[in-house]
Amino acid sequence: MNVEMEKHDPYKPSEGHDEVKKEEGTEVEGSMHEDLGDIVLSDREREHLKYRTSHLPEIPKRAIALSIFLLLVGIGFILGGLGCTFSKAGENCFLYLIFGGIIAVPGIYYTFYLYIAYRTQNPDEREAILEEIPM
Repeated sequence: MNVEMEKHDPYKPSEGHDEVKKEEGTEVEGSMHEDLGDIVLSDREREHLKYRTSHLPEIPKRAIALSIFLLLVGIGFILGGLGCTFSKAGENCFLYLIFGGIIAVPGIYYTFYLYIAYRTQNPDEREAILEEIPM
């Protein structure tokens, strides 16, 4: 029994899958299906997609203000510590650098995460990112 079977690629759509058959005298364009490359969406799925992309969670203003505040204060302390070190005005210059680094690290981290949350277009991703920010 030597039967040759045709290999089926599970990732390749079967024939006729992405074709929408038109009946004579009717238009299918935009009414029932919308073609997005290989994806065919129904009206309900298209409305759901439009709703999800238009209703992104808002980024809290308080989180933006606090993260930028930490970033700027930390950079200020670092620059003050560097200025103090090069001018040799005092002995506590090293403390300014350490304190500035301690303050700047969370400021940089949360500012970066807020930027990523701002750039994403998926509501679930944005919500997951915003849940990581302690507010």
